[in-house]
Amino acid sequence: MACVLPLGPPGSALPGSLLLLQSAVELLHLLKQIREVRGAYGAWARTQDGLLALMTYRDPKPGQSLETFRTSGVFAHSWASGAPEGAPGGAPGGAPAGAEAPGGAPAGAPGGAPGGAPGGAPGVSEEQLLGALLNAVALMDRPVGLEARGPRALRQLLDGEGAPHRRAHRAQLLAAGAPEVAAAAALLSEALQGGPQSLVLVGPPEAASQVASHTVGDLTRIRVE
Repeated sequence: MACVLPLGPPGSALPGSLLLLQSAVELLHLLKQIREVRGAYGAWARTQDGLLALMTYRDPKPGQSLETFRTSGVFAHSWASGAPEGAPGGAPGGAPAGAEAPGGAPAGAPGGAPGGAPGGAPGVSEEQLLGALLNAVALMDRPVGLEARGPRALRQLLDGEGAPHRRAHRAQLLAAGAPEVAAAAALLSEALQGGPQSLVLVGPPEAASQVASHTVGDLTRIRVE
């Protein structure tokens, strides 16, 4: 299943901080809930050309995964504010998404002061940023097979993407701090609130029924018996 959302005009460049946030959403939210808890073979978040794609593979509970996709914005805000990881549904400590702890602090942020932020101010910690950064750099520098190098080079040529662009994007990624991550979380949340640009499921009728019960809008289905 793939859910694609627009983050900006088609083909628009995305900030390096969004790749950092994408890494955290994938590792700590999608993989944890969809793969570890519910047994799918894989779950991913990818950003490119102004789009965000949330995907699962061999997913036994695609309807529930769609709900996990929808809570990615809640998780992103929680993580960007310094909450350690986030709990099922994106609300740390098992509280309902959007719930508040005593004193008005976001659920999972004791006393309203997430750990790791200077002076107790809300913000993702350096340790959290480093964990997401390592995964983001690994994704950026992942090996590409011979059969994929040609299509990648063609895409870069057609997009006008050269080495200076890639260096600038890497510099953005390495320089991203709490303010940039918070801005990226707001962008992701806004995209999720707007609904998917496309929702595609490859699977049997039973899987389509699961997703349809959680869907508002059109579902494109490629039937597999």
